[in-house]
Amino acid sequence: MRLIGIGHDWRGDDAAGLLLLRALQHRAAAGWQLCAANGECGELLTLCEDAAAVLVVDTARAALPPGSLLRLDALSAVLPSTATVSTHAGGLAEAIRLGRVLGGLPARLELLAIVGADFTLGAPASAAVRAAVQRLAAGLARSELPAFGLTPPQGVREEA
Repeated sequence: MRLIGIGHDWRGDDAAGLLLLRALQHRAAAGWQLCAANGECGELLTLCEDAAAVLVVDTARAALPPGSLLRLDALSAVLPSTATVSTHAGGLAEAIRLGRVLGGLPARLELLAIVGADFTLGAPASAAVRAAVQRLAAGLARSELPAFGLTPPQGVREEA
């Protein structure tokens, strides 16, 4: 399975996908192909080419506790709409929509969103997101994915 970790190191919790890739770098289970992405539409479609199964890990803004995990079937899920229409500025939802229209998406495409709270330029990832990344990495190293739907965070205290 191809795992695409999306993120930006310099935007706080937005680094979650990249942090997961780093956590898995030396302990990924056999069969995982790890790919980093910045979330741009064209890049994501290219990374999905020639893959039978893809798991995309990204950070999400949601009215849920930071560190929550949300696993969705991207081929059937209703994705949030945005005002962006350019493939240069489009993100994950736009890539999936475009891939649905053009074809070429893998037979299995899943999204795993880690709910973040702080996307401030220059901020580090929050304790809740770092804990979710470590929990997820430990499971993926054993080829275990969280259940579809919402997985609440485990108790995490933010640093002062």
